[in-house]
Amino acid sequence: MLDYRFPTALQMVLSVAMAEQMGERSTSAILAYGLEANPSFIRKLMVPLTRDGIIVSTLGRNGSIHLAVRRTRSPA
Repeated sequence: MLDYRFPTALQMVLSVAMAEQMGERSTSAILAYGLEANPSFIRKLMVPLTRDGIIVSTLGRNGSIHLAVRRTRSPA
């Protein structure tokens, strides 16, 4: 059986970063749709990412997912 956790978690973090860069909101439902995954699987993957300080999630109706550390622009 293939383990999809790491590649899906990596895609989640990249998707959240891209959404932030474009000024868009990320939710587990949006990520699940974009990654063609079950929303409950996405939420399960969010637990270790949040615990390890990679992402921050806000609960509730207007909840969203953000990178824990804001990205700074690298010098050109």
